[in-house]
Amino acid sequence: MLNYLIDLHDTSGEFTYKTSVGLVDDKSWDSWNWPQGVALYGLAKMYQKNQDPELLEIIQTWFTKNLHYPIPERELNVNGVIPILTLATLKDELVLKNIDTENYLLEWAEWVLKDLNKTPFGGFEHDTFGSINRHQLWDDTLVMAVLPLAKIGIVLNRSEYVAASMNQFVVHSKFLMERENGLWYHGWNFDTKGKFSPVFWGRGNAWISIFIPEFLEICSAQLNRFEIDYLRNTLKYQIEALLPLQSKTGLWKTVLDDPTSYDETSATAGFLYGMIRAKELKIINGDKVDQAIAGATVGVLKEIDSVGHVRSVSSGTPVGQDRDFYNNIAITDMPYGQALSILALSQLA
Repeated sequence: MLNYLIDLHDTSGEFTYKTSVGLVDDKSWDSWNWPQGVALYGLAKMYQKNQDPELLEIIQTWFTKNLHYPIPERELNVNGVIPILTLATLKDELVLKNIDTENYLLEWAEWVLKDLNKTPFGGFEHDTFGSINRHQLWDDTLVMAVLPLAKIGIVLNRSEYVAASMNQFVVHSKFLMERENGLWYHGWNFDTKGKFSPVFWGRGNAWISIFIPEFLEICSAQLNRFEIDYLRNTLKYQIEALLPLQSKTGLWKTVLDDPTSYDETSATAGFLYGMIRAKELKIINGDKVDQAIAGATVGVLKEIDSVGHVRSVSSGTPVGQDRDFYNNIAITDMPYGQALSILALSQLA
């Protein structure tokens, strides 16, 4: 699975597009964007678990090839922040030639807080390469930009970054979480005063399942009891809603509550990771959760072929207006599908 990840390339050009800073490649391993950033963090978490020097070398090689300085050399946006999460996580082990790592991390954090476009209520606007999504909140943002900011706050001992990160979670949950069941919508538009569609997208919800335990692990020492309880209760509420939506295959659908939607592996891997971590943190327990974890493990394993390719992964997904939009997103091999599956299964080792 790891070899398949680092050998990924966009041979057709289908996943490479023009932006103001040149070509951006969503699929290939050697490219600076959110799919690669999520994959890097999966490898970083694995390295922290087993201290495999080969993993560290893969991460080091990626930064050597892809990191450019100063920051303005590339377009800055929410999705461009996530690779920095791995750099902050392995700050003392990665070597950046001619770069002061602490100052580099500080530049990113200050840009996020001061210059990243904001929505009403101070939320991080989900701008991407080539697309300014004015006054829009997306649940992806919590992993792509908020988690890196929080980690920088811890490693640089800047409590204001942690406080700002917690505030982002509160703002995002206020507008994206459905109070009736604890599942999350993909986006909210302040200009139209509404969500884009009444759809509970699988991978979007998986970002929440991943974010909360990671954020708790990173920041709990600087959070008060009420903040911790809010995070824990939000994750528990979401998991309770997910349990009855799991397919007989062990996977979850790309539209969670649509039985006609296709099974999707990357979302399932995210839910599997979140449930394993939620059990470790004693947020949730019981036979139903154990059965869901066992079923998801089998389901993900069945989607990995003999060369390590993780199947049934949906392509990058912008906010859509209806269920058909999400159900018609193409299935392809992507870095985050590989990495999220590796990340989830590594927790069972």
